[in-house]
This record gives sequence, structure tokens and C-alpha cells, in this order.
Amino acid sequence: MPNDETSVEADSGGTVLIELEPKLSMPQADALSQQLQSHMGRDVDVDASRVESLSTAAVQVLLAAAKSWTVDQCKLNLVNPSEAFLTTLERIGLSPESFKSNEATS
Repeated sequence: MPNDETSVEADSGGTVLIELEPKLSMPQADALSQQLQSHMGRDVDVDASRVESLSTAAVQVLLAAAKSWTVDQCKLNLVNPSEAFLTTLERIGLSPESFKSNEATS
């Protein structure tokens, strides 16, 4: 079943690019969670350039994914965050760096 909420591509280096939709409410957060889970074990860039509104559920999905990717020693990066995305993060005390996974060192 195709996901209408995000689009996904893989670059030549094997990194998956997930482009977030403009509105990320609870239903879209559930779909995003499933989308991210389908790419566990791979490096993922999440493009937030089109985001106009962002629910706390979507933020939680992205934070949980960043933690999972760190445990799996893979990279998950937030790229091109929109002004609306950044404003939402600031209002809840987060920054784009909150979503970066860190490859485990050992």
C-alpha cells in the first residue's frame, strides 16, 4: 500500500531520503513511523523543507527514530527544516540537533 504522506527515494550512496508532507498530524505521524520502520538498518535523511505544521506526535516519532538509528549504528539526519518546523521545535524546547542519530562508537 503506497504511503501518501511522504515520498521516499534512495540516493546512489544508499541513503534513503524521506520527504515530509506539509501537514504532520497524528495520522501522518503513524504513517511516518511505519515508513521509518521499513528503512531501519539503513542511513536515512528526513527532508523537512515542506513542513508547515507539525504535531507533537510527529516530533515523538522522529525523536524515537533518531534513538533507534543510534542503537543500530546508522545515521538519521534532519535536512532542510522549514521555518515552521524550526519554530515548532523551539516552542517545545528542541533543536534540529535533537534528531541527529549518532553512530555508536562501540
